[in-house]
Amino acid sequence: TTSTAIGSVKKLAEFKKNEIAAVAGCGAIGLAIIKTLKYLEAKNIIAIDIDNTLNKLGAIRIGERVEADLDYEDDFDGWIAEMKKLIG
Repeated sequence: TTSTAIGSVKKLAEFKKNEIAAVAGCGAIGLAIIKTLKYLEAKNIIAIDIDNTLNKLGAIRIGERVEADLDYEDDFDGWIAEMKKLIG
């Protein structure tokens, strides 16, 4: 999973230092991608997952932790507004 994460970030996404990144899915590969982004000095990392269990356990704790309630099943505009707040 680590080599998949590094390849995804460096080759597919062409990530550069100080960029903002969003990771959809925080399973094994998603967490490895988050660690890779942290190593590559991402300005801000937004972790997105439908299951909040890992966040509650503290597994997604990179730099400053920001929590947001993004449970907007039918409110796409509300979800976009919340994401804009996270990006800054």
